[in-house]
Amino acid sequence: MSATQISFWNECQRKWAFRYLEKIYPAPKPGAKLGDDTHQKLKTYFSTNTLPIAPDLVTDLALAAIEELPAPNRALSVEEKFYFLSPTRAFVWVGLADLIDPRGSVPRVHDHKTTKDFKWAKTKEELVTDPQATLYAVYAMSRFRAEQVDLSWLYIRTVPTKKGVIKTRKVEARVSKDDVCEKFAEIDDLGAELVKLHRAKPATLTLKANRAACGSYGGCPYLSKCPVTEDETSDLGDFL
Repeated sequence: MSATQISFWNECQRKWAFRYLEKIYPAPKPGAKLGDDTHQKLKTYFSTNTLPIAPDLVTDLALAAIEELPAPNRALSVEEKFYFLSPTRAFVWVGLADLIDPRGSVPRVHDHKTTKDFKWAKTKEELVTDPQATLYAVYAMSRFRAEQVDLSWLYIRTVPTKKGVIKTRKVEARVSKDDVCEKFAEIDDLGAELVKLHRAKPATLTLKANRAACGSYGGCPYLSKCPVTEDETSDLGDFL
């Protein structure tokens, strides 16, 4: 189980089902590839301590991010994949942390994201309840035996200004163990419900659609497969 699954479900139940039940994987959008390439540039930078020099947009994005990130250091955990067992023991959580800096009194979890528009950036209030941020905080607290974790989400705008400048926006928050455990309990309960849905395999169109999400992030890739009415309802009790 991953934070992505939780986010898909929270955004739209049908979108989750098309992806995770029907296994329909749409072709990556150009923006997604740009983000992947930028992450790879940053991973290389932190692994080799060598600045990217190719004259292209990906390099410009990576260089803009580097200005806001810590310098390479062996203490940093870079692109670290992690696993931990759900308290229900029914499934395993999996994640991939862009960067964790354990130095100092409070570990800092970094995540970098490319975006066309800062309107997609989370607010501080949204960050502290975000499923991905919560799972990463749980992992960092467990690994480094910490009572608090700093979250640092860096957004890199892929559309340069008229002067060719790449803008970034950083959203940060400190979360405590008590706060994280409370939010994680909610996420873990939902994860257990999704595991049951994986087994039950309900028909996608019997699940609830979220009309507000149809146009998000450039439009839902499953829109042509999903007739949406004014009043979409479902009863998970039929499946769980």
